[in-house]
Amino acid sequence: MIRRLLYIILIVPLFVCSSDSDEPILLNDNWYFIPDRESRGIEDEYFSKDFNIDELQPVIVPQTWESHTPENYDGQGWYFTNFEYDGRFSKVALRVSSVDDNAIIWLNEKKVGEHYGANSEFKLNLTPHILKGENRLAILVEDT
Repeated sequence: MIRRLLYIILIVPLFVCSSDSDEPILLNDNWYFIPDRESRGIEDEYFSKDFNIDELQPVIVPQTWESHTPENYDGQGWYFTNFEYDGRFSKVALRVSSVDDNAIIWLNEKKVGEHYGANSEFKLNLTPHILKGENRLAILVEDT
């Protein structure tokens, strides 16, 4: 059975949207991935804007991480994207369709939420942390 890691991004699109509107900003482009085989990403602050993602493996989403790792890998992996936000919404939420199994999400170096359990939708309030202009989204996925 192929595991569906970061199913939110990989199978169903990931959106930033107004929390009072259905007008989404689709975030399926310009993603990067790194497996975290030693589970050091939090300690080494992979979520920091100073963490250089330009040399990481670019990945196409939606897909499972098995499509861009050479082996059947279980453990932790990080997904990153930078995106522009034009400030058009007064409230902003990240809608995540599903993750297999657990996820911790950072926006601009601030932890904005956690989700435990596979394949269930969740929404996170990004309003206090989103910036007009460039933003960095980092998602740690743990496949247990």
